[in-house]
Amino acid sequence: MRWMYKWIQFCFPNVEFYKSYSNKWHLTIDDSPSNHTPWILDLLDFYQVKATFFCVGKNIEIYPNNFQLILDRGHKVGYHSYRHINAWRQSKQDFVADFEKCEALFPSPIYRPPYGKLTWFMYRYLKNKGIKIILWDILAEDWKKDIEPIEKIKTKIKSAKEGSIFVFHDNEKSMDNLKIMLPYFLEHNL
Repeated sequence: MRWMYKWIQFCFPNVEFYKSYSNKWHLTIDDSPSNHTPWILDLLDFYQVKATFFCVGKNIEIYPNNFQLILDRGHKVGYHSYRHINAWRQSKQDFVADFEKCEALFPSPIYRPPYGKLTWFMYRYLKNKGIKIILWDILAEDWKKDIEPIEKIKTKIKSAKEGSIFVFHDNEKSMDNLKIMLPYFLEHNL
């Protein structure tokens, strides 16, 4: 898959699936903040690791203190839309309104589309605003219910390369697996 990501990044320099200039792995957390964010932040503090949190606007309004904690502890934040809607199911106008509503909450130079889906219009819109699109090459799949979390993260780690971008999730659906997978990831690979 890396050859395909490399080709896409060459053709669309505003999109990043992995960090070609880096020899380390990069940890990202989607769907923040939530009521579980303090647990994630405490774990990252314990391992002295910084992450990039892709935040959902409506979650920031529900958990403003947890969003502030992310910032206070020195992590990067990026946009993950306001309502976390699949972009392929939005009109151009709805996408722009949703993005601008999220953008009004905090400044960031990076965006991750929900589900990794984007249209050509959305790509151009974000590029014209100077917003870089950060995707991933390693999806932890921590939201899946019928998995063995340690085996799943071991498999994901084996497929990682220099500059890989890992995605975990800060939401209720993922927490049971995240509480097993993220500590394993941090303990064995950073």
